[in-house]
Amino acid sequence: MARQFATVNDLATRWRPLNPSEQPRAKALLKDASAMIRARLPGIDKRLAAGSLDRDVPRQVACTMVKRALLTDTEQPAITQQSETMGGFTYQQTLANPTGDLYLAAAEMKALRGPARAGTIDMMPHTGHPGAGGHHDS
Repeated sequence: MARQFATVNDLATRWRPLNPSEQPRAKALLKDASAMIRARLPGIDKRLAAGSLDRDVPRQVACTMVKRALLTDTEQPAITQQSETMGGFTYQQTLANPTGDLYLAAAEMKALRGPARAGTIDMMPHTGHPGAGGHHDS
């Protein structure tokens, strides 16, 4: 079984101390976050072993994923939009993650993938003749 990228202590250090009732869920979510990262990026453990990816990157991403999910359990969930109307008494809020889903954001995927690499692919078949492509005249 693969190791988790982050621990409950890592999450507490990056966010806030967790109360005893939050710790079991946080531990399970950190395990799920690690599995999700590995599913989306199957070669991540090889990259970590080779040193081509800093171990702090998946640790930070896993903690952010779990924090996002746990915010739905708090008295002050993350709000992305809020509006008030005095006449007619309208009050509206849009929660960032109302169902507490665990997910990888685009910026997190980008961080886990590392810097973009450029390259070229020769699309023309080579026949051994300089300048020859796939078309031959008879």
